[in-house]
Amino acid sequence: MSEHVFALSKKQEYEEKIFEAVQATFENLIFSEIEKVDQEFHSDGEFLFLDIMEPYRGFFVVSIPRPMASEIASTVLSIDEKMLTESLLVDTSGEVLNTVAGHFLRSIVPESGQFNLGLPRTVNARELPEANAINMHFSISGEVLGISLRW
Repeated sequence: MSEHVFALSKKQEYEEKIFEAVQATFENLIFSEIEKVDQEFHSDGEFLFLDIMEPYRGFFVVSIPRPMASEIASTVLSIDEKMLTESLLVDTSGEVLNTVAGHFLRSIVPESGQFNLGLPRTVNARELPEANAINMHFSISGEVLGISLRW
């Protein structure tokens, strides 16, 4: 598989594709509408991190507020929010990130449409490498989700 490079010149296209990916994911998972909001991407705390390994090189970083993570997990797993563990919240949020990344990559990967992602993991902001970034925020069910495509 040949390697492709993300380009800042395609920022608007990537933003549109990320919006579509987040919109499709949240409409299908928790039946919620999303709205893009302007906000600075906060650079402290913990994030979910997902490597994009082929055909592009980069990564997604996402910040999902705990109430949103709880709503997603309880809806997807069909269990009461009181029964959710931290592990279930992280795992379900990781699946959301994986779904968003997969949707995004299917929309931009040429030829065969094949791509390779790593496994979602929790990282501290201090562990994030410096990189080019497209940062976006979405209001979903009264909470704000932050997502960043970096390379």
